[in-house]
Amino acid sequence: MIRRMIPTIITLILGIIAIIFLERGNLIIGLLVLIIPVILFLIWFMPIGPWMNARKASLKVDFMDLVVMRFRRSNPSKIINALIKAERAGLKITVFHLESHYLAGGNVDQVVDALIMAKEANISLNWEYATAFDFMGGGRLESVDSMNKALAEVEEKNKKMREQVEQENKERQEQLEQEDKESQAQSEPDDLQKMYIWTGKSTKNL
Repeated sequence: MIRRMIPTIITLILGIIAIIFLERGNLIIGLLVLIIPVILFLIWFMPIGPWMNARKASLKVDFMDLVVMRFRRSNPSKIINALIKAERAGLKITVFHLESHYLAGGNVDQVVDALIMAKEANISLNWEYATAFDFMGGGRLESVDSMNKALAEVEEKNKKMREQVEQENKERQEQLEQEDKESQAQSEPDDLQKMYIWTGKSTKNL
C-alpha cells in the first residue's frame, strides 16, 4: 500500500515546490519543476509496462482497458502477468475473469498457478471451482493432493444435495398420487348411487 503511494507523494512534493518557485517569480524553474511531477504521474498512472508486456506476448489487450483498470483500483501489472502465464499454459482465461476475481479480493496468481498445476496433473478443475477454493482458503490450491481433496468434498456435497432433491421429488410425487387417488374416490358414485343413475332416478329423493 505504502509502495503504491510513493509516486503520488513525490508528485505532490514536486508540485508544491513548483508552486513556490512560481510565486517567487521564477517562472521557468517553476514550470520545469511542474512538468516533472506531471511526467512522473503519467508514467505511474499510464499502464505502459503491462501493455508492452501484453504486446510482447502477442496478447490482444486494449491500452484504454488497462487505463480503465487504474480507475477501478485494479492492478494491471498483476492481471497482465497472470494472463500471460495462463496463455502460455494454454488456459482460456480472459482479462475480465482475472480483473473480476482481483476486484473481489481474490489472488489471481494463485488461481492461475493452481489451474496450470491441475492441467498438468489431469485434474478437472475449472475457473469457478478454482476461484471458489481461493476464497475459501485453507490451502485448497497449494498442491495436487489438496485440490483433489477439495474436489472430492465438493462432489460429496453435490451427491448429498442430489439425493436430497431426488428424495423430496419422490415424496412429492407420492403425495400427488395419493391426493389424486383420494380425489377419484370421492368423485366415484357408490353402489346405491349407481343403481339410481341406472334406473334414471336422482339421489336427491333419498
